[in-house]
Amino acid sequence: MNPKELAVGFAVWAAENTNWILRESYFLTGSRSLAEDAAQNAFEKIFKAWPDDEKRNTIQQSRGYVSAIIRNAHSDYHKVPSRSNRNEQALDATENILTGGAGDPESLVPSVREAILNALDETESQMVYLVHYEGHSIGKAGAMIGLEAQQPYRVHARALKKLKIYLEGSEEEG
Repeated sequence: MNPKELAVGFAVWAAENTNWILRESYFLTGSRSLAEDAAQNAFEKIFKAWPDDEKRNTIQQSRGYVSAIIRNAHSDYHKVPSRSNRNEQALDATENILTGGAGDPESLVPSVREAILNALDETESQMVYLVHYEGHSIGKAGAMIGLEAQQPYRVHARALKKLKIYLEGSEEEG
């Protein structure tokens, strides 16, 4: 098979099995967002194996084999040590941007500090502080505030969106 035929074959197989793989991933993780990550990682592993005729036939004929790929992709995702290093570097960069390199909340860049105070409600500002200053995960910060399930992710996303809009508006004025 040429590369184009392989890609088309994979696309057809993936389209036919996406719902099943998402359900299988959700069963494994118990969370929609984690299930989507696990499914994406599984699709990536399957795509890499697709050119091998023997593996492709096994993938097409055995849901058990695909389930094992999903489990392995999910566990591999949580084993990657470099991912935490990248997260720490991103947190350090965010903290430097927010504090101007000074490292304490009182030294926040004035426009960012003003945006946090003026654009966000109390829950959103607590979320931004806990995630981007103290370095907690979104889920842990949400639990500390008393949010449940997917609420922390929505609150965090909404807060960042509000900050972006507020800061873009203040740049136009200034």
